[in-house]
Amino acid sequence: MNSTEIVKRLRALADEIEKGGKHVAAPVQDAEPPSQFAARTVECEVGYWKVGPTKSGKPMGSLSPRSADGEAVYWKCFDEKVLAKVDPLGKGDKVRVTLVPWNDTHRIVDIVRLSAAAAPERRSTGITVDEIPF
Repeated sequence: MNSTEIVKRLRALADEIEKGGKHVAAPVQDAEPPSQFAARTVECEVGYWKVGPTKSGKPMGSLSPRSADGEAVYWKCFDEKVLAKVDPLGKGDKVRVTLVPWNDTHRIVDIVRLSAAAAPERRSTGITVDEIPF
């Protein structure tokens, strides 16, 4: 039982006492609000990925999902195991990212590569073996 539930029960008892002992319906308990630290999972396409050291020398990954509206959002990852599992990521790779709130953005706690970006097509020079002049 948390403090909110205790306060609700005490308030109901106080209301019952004030009304002279008449039975008062117990207040309806609100559903528990979602935790502000709840993780959420997002599937996205990588728009930016870079791994570098923090000021203390530990590795940090920075990921920005490709956005249709052009807004850049950067999520940080400080877990070396997660970074080692997916690095290097390429622009256009599809990933599933598990995020938790951190400062004014989100922190990555897990990344799963769903698919790699298609390799760019190689252009033919247009010259076949039969056309080589020597």
